[in-house]
Formats: sequence, C-alpha cells, structure tokens
Amino acid sequence: MIDPDIFSDEQREFLAQLVDDMKGPTSVGSVLRVLEAVIYELKPDFDLDRSAIHDEQTSKDLAVCMAALQYLKVQQAAEG
Repeated sequence: MIDPDIFSDEQREFLAQLVDDMKGPTSVGSVLRVLEAVIYELKPDFDLDRSAIHDEQTSKDLAVCMAALQYLKVQQAAEG
C-alpha cells in the first residue's frame, strides 16, 4: 500500500492535481485503472517487488498515481 504521508511536497502537489481532475469531466480515473491493469499484467507481484522500476522520478510518479487510484476506489465504494 502507498502511504501518502511520506510524499514529498512535489508528490503531494501531483496527487492534489490528480484528485482535482477526478472531480471534472475527465478520464483520469479510467486512465489510472488502465495503468493499474497494465502494471499487474506485466508484473503480477508488483506490490511485493517494485525493483523493476529503476528511475527514481518514475517510481515517485507511479506511487502518486497508485495513491490517487486508491482514493478513487474508496470514493466510489463509499458512494455505492
């Protein structure tokens, strides 16, 4: 699980932008779900082993995307 409490200021800003985009008529949520599906198709044990991502910025960005996706899933579950 991704812990947003340890995000840098830059990551928090990116997360805020993603969450804000989810409020409007965008496809951010759908794109995040596709990203998740591709990740787990390519690397089913991604949650346990993230060593395949060597670039630090990509790793940070992906962590933010996954946190935003978890936010979306919780929001949708709460709305029923």
